[in-house]
Amino acid sequence: MAKIDNFGVLAEGGNTSGADKAVYGFVRTLAEKSRPGDIIGHTDRSEFVLILTYITRTDAGALEQAVCRSAGWNFTVSAGPATYPRDASDAEGLIEKARESVMVAKSRCGNTVVLPS
Repeated sequence: MAKIDNFGVLAEGGNTSGADKAVYGFVRTLAEKSRPGDIIGHTDRSEFVLILTYITRTDAGALEQAVCRSAGWNFTVSAGPATYPRDASDAEGLIEKARESVMVAKSRCGNTVVLPS
């Protein structure tokens, strides 16, 4: 899971073009970095979800780190992977673990990936 840091600032004053460009750039990068069979989603909380099959926790973190470090953006991203069954045994638990990790990343000034504890 990932969130664009300070997303509200990009859309300040009703100017959504900055926010739209950020979302487009981020989704394009997710698509470029993902593998066949991976699923990219977006929640109602402005979270981006990448469902990765057959990947280790370490590799998932490395992929999210590569996405966070992509060049050419005027924004940063905080991310946190969660893996089945290590971090949770169902979809709800995985989402909760990933959200917790993203919030820790954001609390550390963003632009980072935090693995669940």
